[in-house]
Amino acid sequence: MGILHKLVYVLHKLDPKNEEWKRLQLNQAEKIPDVSIRKHVKKEIEEAFNEKNNYQDYGRKLFLIKNCIYGVDIQPIAIEISKLRFFISLIIDQKANKDKKDNYGIVPLPNLETNFVAANTLVHLEKPEGLLIGDTLKKKLENQLSDIRKQHFDARTYKEKKKNCERKIKRNAKEISEFLLKNQFSKDSASKIAEWNPYDRLKSADWFDPEHMFGISPPSPELGSN
Repeated sequence: MGILHKLVYVLHKLDPKNEEWKRLQLNQAEKIPDVSIRKHVKKEIEEAFNEKNNYQDYGRKLFLIKNCIYGVDIQPIAIEISKLRFFISLIIDQKANKDKKDNYGIVPLPNLETNFVAANTLVHLEKPEGLLIGDTLKKKLENQLSDIRKQHFDARTYKEKKKNCERKIKRNAKEISEFLLKNQFSKDSASKIAEWNPYDRLKSADWFDPEHMFGISPPSPELGSN
């Protein structure tokens, strides 16, 4: 939460009207290959920055949380509390109306299961020496997982979208596991990847890998040593 508040403060100073921040989100959306998804994402970006519906900080917070902030703790309850805190920080920047049928103008909150995970950061995933998951995976699988995570974050209905994204992520993880087995990864590591379920709120993974769990490559040794 402290990181979020600092980044919101910096964005407010650098871009007080959200013009550049909004333009950056729209530029990123243009890279989505699926036309229907791209159109839907761009519509949601416009709505997020619409000051009739939200205060200015809503657009700042939403896309900072989506693209820049990740969290991990070994205790599942700590993750649930963190998600609740972020949900509240978004709700307070939405403008309510009197339309009951429209949920008083409050849009469903994003899904944070792939941004905040319960895992043991002291135990890293065993990999072949000098190899990253991204070094061995086909680009198709990498891009699939990344796109599904983004869709899941924005999914607004449970049955039609959220559960569908969860099924896709599990299926994609299995494909990744099978591919890694063919590329020198141990059976144990490949199995952990296939079995990892970020949607089980009562379970904590006994390992941690930012590349697979968050889609973030670790810093190079040169950066890490400075």
